Amino acid sequence: MRIRPVALAIAIFGQALIILAFVLLLPMFHVKSTEVMILDIVVASLIYWLFAWNLGMAPIRLDDPSGKQAAGLGIRWTSTTWYSILAIIVMVAMFFLPFVWQLMAQLVLLFGFAIALFASSAATRTAGNVYRREQFAMAGKKDVRFALNDLVDNADLTPGVPDDIKRRLRALADGCRYLTPSTSPEAINYEQYIIDDASRLREMLPQWQSYGQQATQLLSRVEQTMRRRRESMS
Repeated sequence: MRIRPVALAIAIFGQALIILAFVLLLPMFHVKSTEVMILDIVVASLIYWLFAWNLGMAPIRLDDPSGKQAAGLGIRWTSTTWYSILAIIVMVAMFFLPFVWQLMAQLVLLFGFAIALFASSAATRTAGNVYRREQFAMAGKKDVRFALNDLVDNADLTPGVPDDIKRRLRALADGCRYLTPSTSPEAINYEQYIIDDASRLREMLPQWQSYGQQATQLLSRVEQTMRRRRESMS
């Protein structure tokens, strides 16, 4: 993903202000521990960059047909908001407690936030996988429809093909509308049988006088395969 130089420069400037603020303000509260100052700067910087990333550097693509980015958006924003609130509360409430206690509390929060990010990533992957399966299933149906429509067009343009055969071919092509998209091996095999037989049948059309009987039998097989394909999803 391309990051805009201006946005990055503004984000870096904001980071510099955060560091400067802590360096100048913490001594006013008589905080002399370097470890506490560094820990607070790291936590504040992490919160800052999380919001900077979500708001300006990791935009959601509204034109993404899979919706995989939007799937994990709710978890990501909720976890980021709650982590930020709790981290600031811990930073303030444990301000004068020993450094080790503060560090352990922040690590616990960070661990919980990492789990939430993992859940967000899993939701994104799941949405992407579902979309790919749906597209694969739709592709099989589209291929069958294309093969049968092409067969109908060739039959209409080929002299000598009986009208009854043309009617049956059109009924087959229209029947594609009622096919339920599927990625099951059985459905995929039926679809491939239909496409292969439609291709053979198209080759026989110009020589209907010689291959009419064989073509009629092949058409009956295509009709039977189509019925089995519909019944496989019922």
